[in-house]
Amino acid sequence: MSFTGTCQAGLGTLYKEHEQFQDILVFDFIDTYLNLTTKTLTSFNWIYKACRHVQFYLKIDDDMFVYPSLVFTLLVKQKQKFQNGYIGDCTSNAGVIRSPRSKYFVSREMFKSNKYPPFCFGTAYVVSNYSVKAILKVYKSIPITHLEDTAIGIIVQHDQTITIHNIPRWRGMGVGASCPRTYTSHGLTHHQIVNTWLKCGKKISSL
Repeated sequence: MSFTGTCQAGLGTLYKEHEQFQDILVFDFIDTYLNLTTKTLTSFNWIYKACRHVQFYLKIDDDMFVYPSLVFTLLVKQKQKFQNGYIGDCTSNAGVIRSPRSKYFVSREMFKSNKYPPFCFGTAYVVSNYSVKAILKVYKSIPITHLEDTAIGIIVQHDQTITIHNIPRWRGMGVGASCPRTYTSHGLTHHQIVNTWLKCGKKISSL
């Protein structure tokens, strides 16, 4: 967790919860869109130090619904294949946006090429323990963007040992009348996430 602005109100309650449940991380930077890459790499650094025994890590945004059992089954079945993996809804044909009016604007000074290397969209993806270690080893020595998903793709390209795996039906959009037939769904409110879990969480065990 990081914070927008310097207001300290509410920190006491958060620290009390952390003392009781040990479920909150607080990092020392302002939580803005320009700091998405910093947030992810700082989290990876903590993960690698604190959870070295874990084989895979799932990174998700807070507007995502995830079927943990489906993701777990996928990783177990493809364990050997994914040992050096970076896994999710991936693209290899994304152009760099040069318009300063766009939230996705990246200048030529930041990234010279007009096309990004392959990357998995940052809404939800899995990285192996090996991949986290490799990413942390490389990222400080190369220029990367503030756009987290493209930044990870740039790092992966420079590493050359991490394998990218685009998973069919990894990401759906929103919720409909029926339970989604995807590993994750994007663009849900917290209320929708809870309702989808209550409705669908135990019904879907395979794709």
